[in-house]
Amino acid sequence: FRRVLFRSALFAAGQLGVLSGRTAGALAWLEECLAIARERGATAIVGHVLQPLGVCCLAEQRLDLAARYLHESVAVAEQLGDRHDLATALNNLAALLRRQGRFAEAYPLCQRAVALLRELEDPENTGICIVTLGMVAVSLGRLDEADGLLQQARGIADANGSRPIQVG
Repeated sequence: FRRVLFRSALFAAGQLGVLSGRTAGALAWLEECLAIARERGATAIVGHVLQPLGVCCLAEQRLDLAARYLHESVAVAEQLGDRHDLATALNNLAALLRRQGRFAEAYPLCQRAVALLRELEDPENTGICIVTLGMVAVSLGRLDEADGLLQQARGIADANGSRPIQVG
């Protein structure tokens, strides 16, 4: 029980570190949390820890490690049949591939993430993934498509009241 509680505390601390931009510290906490989850055979927990680990590695410019965690995150989400986590994992992996200049590989992952989230009727996360898809489309030189995608994302944000207030 103490080990599970410790894992939960590490995960919470890691998540807080990610959200506050303290990714170096968060990385160590999340890696320890992952080790405990693997030790216990807690596949669902492993899947939940892999996502923020991949994001931390992206922030820390540890792209090879980010790729390893994000690929595994996709595999675990598929294994568990968790379509929401799968969509998030695909979007995060696409963001990594985009950063690496691998736009053609990122594009279908973004499309798949958007399709999954539309099926799940999750407009806010759909909008986030559409923005990623639009950025990949820009990188591929598909400017008209990118413009349409970013307009879709803006429409979703407007409908949800989640657009930032513009000043000036």
